[in-house]
Amino acid sequence: MSWLCCASSEDGICSGTQEGNTMIIGYTGSAPINEVKGEVRLVEVKLDLSLGSNVGVAFDVQDKSHPVVKEVFGGLLEMWNSSCLPEQEVKVFDRLVEVDGKSGSKMDLCDRLSEQKDAMTGTMVLKFARPKEKKVTLKKKEGKDFGVTLNYYKSSMKVIIAGVEPNGITADWNEQHPDTPVLADDVIVEVNGVSGSPIKMVSELKKSEEPELTVLQY
Repeated sequence: MSWLCCASSEDGICSGTQEGNTMIIGYTGSAPINEVKGEVRLVEVKLDLSLGSNVGVAFDVQDKSHPVVKEVFGGLLEMWNSSCLPEQEVKVFDRLVEVDGKSGSKMDLCDRLSEQKDAMTGTMVLKFARPKEKKVTLKKKEGKDFGVTLNYYKSSMKVIIAGVEPNGITADWNEQHPDTPVLADDVIVEVNGVSGSPIKMVSELKKSEEPELTVLQY
């Protein structure tokens, strides 16, 4: 079976405090507002900046368009998560899409977040997109490739599907399962129970005769 896998040892960094491949920023808050737009749920969180500037979130910024939550730790966001309803928590793989009602590029959002958290007064509103989760089982076939291009950073927690070829096993899945297709820009976060390391997930995907994938779609 053949693939095209592109791995990078360097991870993109938003402006701000850098630690490894992440950006450390800082939460507080009143009740969030949950919206549903199509298949993607939006979670809104209001932060009271008078309570502190440590939002307590690390972003894995491998994605081209938006920062994605890699870890929630300490700070005001962890306090929120410990007291809110489960569906209102900000979770790993949630994608930051707005800061104070303004969207923009990945760098725009990170810069705006850094600027606003240092204000120390007022309220900052963050909006996150919660991805749709799909379960996919691919069966190897003699003479057929998986038919996907995969990109990943070695220190990330996910594998990005950069492209799907028309004649591979993945395309066969898409034809047979039109409600849960695997698409370009989808993200693989687990393969046969293996998660956390893109290198281990890709290795498991290559050696398995019938890999079971957990795929996220934003």
